Amino acid sequence: MGKMVIYVDQDIINNLFEKSGVQCPFNIKRDVKEHLKNKEKPYIDELSAIIEKRVFKKPLFTCRKGDYNGKISIQKIEIKNPANKKGKSRGFRFVVLIDYSTDESVLLTIFAKGKNCPNTKDNGSDLDDDTMNKLKRVFDNYIRIREI
Repeated sequence: MGKMVIYVDQDIINNLFEKSGVQCPFNIKRDVKEHLKNKEKPYIDELSAIIEKRVFKKPLFTCRKGDYNGKISIQKIEIKNPANKKGKSRGFRFVVLIDYSTDESVLLTIFAKGKNCPNTKDNGSDLDDDTMNKLKRVFDNYIRIREI
């Protein structure tokens, strides 16, 4: 396995889904500006290390067929927010499409745990149904593109 590449550029992300005819339903530029204050490098470095070591919880979605069995998934990864000094549980959630077959990942969205956070349920930790449906659509389209 090579070094994992993480795409954080909206144009690159959109291009990955262009073949499926689906625009990525997330705005990573806004998320990076709002949550990371445009200082994403340390977070991306930490995210890359977590992905390469496969140190994360059960995936939101994973491919269970053919050559891609377990190699493609969407993960919600928690990373500490140094501003609140309260650990990972009160930090950021990075939602990432990970493809170990190509050593590429796509950062889809970032959110901070909290009751007033968009795209989450009342507890601020779980994604709402609409967002989960969008993620499922993006995931299914990505798998379909890879199988072509």
